[in-house]
Parts: sequence; C-alpha cells; structure tokens
Amino acid sequence: GLSGPLPTLAQWQSNIVGKGERVPLFSAVVDLCKERHVHINIEIKPENEVNVVDDVIEMLRQKRATDNCKISSFSRDILKRVMKLDRDMPIAPVYMSGKFRDPNDKSKGLVYDMVPDDYLTWFASHKVQGDAVHLRAEGILEHPQLLAEARSCGK
Repeated sequence: GLSGPLPTLAQWQSNIVGKGERVPLFSAVVDLCKERHVHINIEIKPENEVNVVDDVIEMLRQKRATDNCKISSFSRDILKRVMKLDRDMPIAPVYMSGKFRDPNDKSKGLVYDMVPDDYLTWFASHKVQGDAVHLRAEGILEHPQLLAEARSCGK
C-alpha cells in the first residue's frame, strides 16, 4: 500500500505511466469505453465511503453509460448502496481477499479468506443480467463447487 499522504489529482495526472501517457480521469475512461463499446468493471474499494457510490452512479447516468458497466467491491455495504440507487446495475461481490500470514515478514506469503456462507444468497433477489461473483482463480481450483453454485444462481 501507499505510505504517507495520498497524491493530489494534479500529481497523479502529472505522472507519466508509460510511453508518454498520463493517468486519465475516470470520466475520460468512461467516455472512451462507451465510445468503443467496451464493458467496464468498476471496482469501488472498501476503504471508500459509501457516498462515493452516489457520485459514480450519478456520473454514469449523466454520461448515459449505465448499460455497459457493472460495479464490483469487497464491501457488501457499497454493493447494497448500488442496488438501492440503481436496481438494474449489475453487481459483482469480490471474495477471497488475501492477507499476509505475517505482516512483519512478507516472505511467508499470503493466506486467503474463504467465501462467507451467504456469498450468493444475500443478493439472490438481484437478478440482473451481468451480475457476477469475482473469486480468486486458485480458490475456484481448490473449491470447484463454488463456480457451480454461482452458475446455478445465475451469477
């Protein structure tokens, strides 16, 4: 993660990320994806306030871009807010996050969370084309029934 104060927007945009390119604004990315008919998976990080969802949904509506995106998050509260603001917006809960076994010794590797028992049922009534569940690839290989369960629920 980042240490110290977060860069300002101006600092981010002054960074050259490769081949002379600069970090674009989120709104510019949405415009480009809409123009080129590219589906967008917008992940809202759990450390964001739930009101960030309001701003994202409002911008997508203003740009008439709600049809070519879904919103994903590790945060159930964020996804519940999405469902409240736009019942037709596809969502994708993200599961199996990783944490260092020993935060003081990262060489010991990661340990991953398992999905909660209600990983599908909490949003079972949200039957929107494009809904999904984002799982770690290794988790699916270790627990292939998760994929079958998600598919049987239309996710």
